[in-house]
Amino acid sequence: MLRTIIFTQRLTVLLKQKPTPLALQSITFAALSETLDVDLETLKELNPIYKTNVLPVSKGKTAVLKLPVKKMALFVNNMDSIYAYAERSQQPYVSIDESIVHRVASGEYLGKIANDYNTTVGRIKNWNNLSSNDLSIGQKLVIYINPDAAPNTVNTTTVNSNGETLYTVQVGDTLWDIARKYSGVSVAQIERINNISHRDIKPGITLKIPNTG
Repeated sequence: MLRTIIFTQRLTVLLKQKPTPLALQSITFAALSETLDVDLETLKELNPIYKTNVLPVSKGKTAVLKLPVKKMALFVNNMDSIYAYAERSQQPYVSIDESIVHRVASGEYLGKIANDYNTTVGRIKNWNNLSSNDLSIGQKLVIYINPDAAPNTVNTTTVNSNGETLYTVQVGDTLWDIARKYSGVSVAQIERINNISHRDIKPGITLKIPNTG
């Protein structure tokens, strides 16, 4: 038996016709599965309208979620902690055509993250200009719920006539982000080879990347 939770600006739970006003937020099926102990495949089967394993909700918009009736009270009574858990790895509001910033948690790897968002490792690497599958805890990854909404991939890495690897800084980049894109490269190495500090980083500038091969 299923009951439907209808989210509005103040979430109303249709349970014996007694509304319970609660906060509205986006959440992944993975977070729901882990916090409610519901099989991920069950959540997919109950919510086939969401093709990306994410309940995408813009601030002030509405969404619908279906849960096994035995998990309804657990969800309602633990809403704050469930959303707090979800916010460790994603922002609370996102629409279907926006990107999500996912923070890598302990034990996560590209294959798991791709599966959680029903996308591919290749897409995540392209969206984040990753040259390897290596990740670190706390690393931020841009993920598009709707792949068709992703901008055309920009080739930020080039090699000049001297064989030097060059990187064009993008909006939102930090030296730490850039160093993580290249295996074995540190922030200190980038600063040293380019004679810069983190305060000098601006979109559009070109940085030399140390050769660690």
